[in-house]
Amino acid sequence: MGLRVGDTMTFNVLGVEIEARIANLRAIDWSSHRINFTTVFAPGTLEGAPQTWLAIASVAPEAEDEVERLVTEQLAQRLGPSACARRSPPSTRCWARSPTPPG
Repeated sequence: MGLRVGDTMTFNVLGVEIEARIANLRAIDWSSHRINFTTVFAPGTLEGAPQTWLAIASVAPEAEDEVERLVTEQLAQRLGPSACARRSPPSTRCWARSPTPPG
């Protein structure tokens, strides 16, 4: 690509254009099984881009509803005006900022 340190690149993150300056370059051994981060952004760079949080938990079947309710309530209180929990098999529960489910 002919890129050098100091050049800028524009990334499209789910429709939001993020421009970043190249601070360093390194070679990546794609044949290794180690984690190879191809792009690392400075803190705060992606704040304006769409974000998704994902959590996976293994709980007893009888505890699923309660764990889903508690996690979704906490996400709604901390991350924004609404939060949804989805699980497999598919079901969706959405709460507003209030921990009270709608309807």
